[in-house]
Amino acid sequence: MLGVTACLAIENTVKDGVHRGLQVFIVSAAGKVKQRLERFDLSQILPPNHLLANRTEALQQALFFVIKYSGYTSSNILALDDSTIL
Repeated sequence: MLGVTACLAIENTVKDGVHRGLQVFIVSAAGKVKQRLERFDLSQILPPNHLLANRTEALQQALFFVIKYSGYTSSNILALDDSTIL
């Protein structure tokens, strides 16, 4: 269970990221944790597809935004190596 202080910290971090134009994702918010976060109106700040059940879904969503907004395509992203800096 998340405490009030932790929820406030998450809420402030999410609001700051959204205010700066960043794509923010919450991962593994389920059960009581999800209920607590919903009470802090994170669902009003983030679109529903940014509240995800697992890291794989979050990484897929993040990759979608990289491809959509960066000019990269799925083929040239696959061609990136460790020496490439985005």
